[in-house]
Amino acid sequence: MTAYEKQGKYSGIHDNITALVRHILMANDAKSYFEKAWNNHFQTIDPTSLELLRDSGADTEEVQKHLEVSTQGFG
Repeated sequence: MTAYEKQGKYSGIHDNITALVRHILMANDAKSYFEKAWNNHFQTIDPTSLELLRDSGADTEEVQKHLEVSTQGFG
């Protein structure tokens, strides 16, 4: 079972399909995602999303090169 299949423990993290696809792309290949798709559309990531990416085997160091981890604005 993948982290995405277990996402119930991350309640509320994926409130739309765009966020889910973005997380899948980052989990699959974070470097390519940031090189080809990101375009600075957002600057922060919440800790729960980062944990989900880590559990999925994503390169979270690559993610954190581009995004600040922030709890502001997430509830």
